[in-house]
Amino acid sequence: MERDGGRRLDAAGSSDEILTSREAQDLLKIGRTKLWELTRRNLVPAYRVGEGKGAGLRYKRSELLAWLDQNRIPSRPEGVHWRGKLAKYDQT
Repeated sequence: MERDGGRRLDAAGSSDEILTSREAQDLLKIGRTKLWELTRRNLVPAYRVGEGKGAGLRYKRSELLAWLDQNRIPSRPEGVHWRGKLAKYDQT
């Protein structure tokens, strides 16, 4: 496996960029607090770098994008109106 800057190249030559917390926030378009909440609850895949209070967190771009895809809210069919929670809807 080769390295190219902050990217790890696999055998196929594709890259899996490693992101800092700030870069992950920018990618997901969320704030620091929300990213930390999702990370702390193990909802977003993350990696600890270092030990103790000085430890940092890193994220893989491909895993964050896969996480987004897995948490996509389905689009509603024509003529359907959402009722309260996103999982419930009424047909009118």
